[in-house]
Amino acid sequence: MESSQTNGKATWRLTGDLILEETEPVREGFYEWFKSNSDLDLDIDLKNLNRIDASGISLLISFQNVLSNHQKQLNLLNVPHSVLTLLQRNNLHLYFKITTG
Repeated sequence: MESSQTNGKATWRLTGDLILEETEPVREGFYEWFKSNSDLDLDIDLKNLNRIDASGISLLISFQNVLSNHQKQLNLLNVPHSVLTLLQRNNLHLYFKITTG
């Protein structure tokens, strides 16, 4: 995962798979990041994401919950069509701010 920060916003670029076996390091990274960056919105760029499963979706939901509880926003950027379809099937496209790539 790569990250950058500009104009009161952080951007994370996820690569590879966001599946059960890969979620714990991302979760830990988010909470560690949030400790010192709770004043920032977060963009997560999914352009290079290969796969996501229910655990990965659950992780994104938990990030959204934490950020919205602090009046901050999670934006999903460059969402692949397959991921967008999965979000739409579960009405989660209404829960996130999404831009497709």
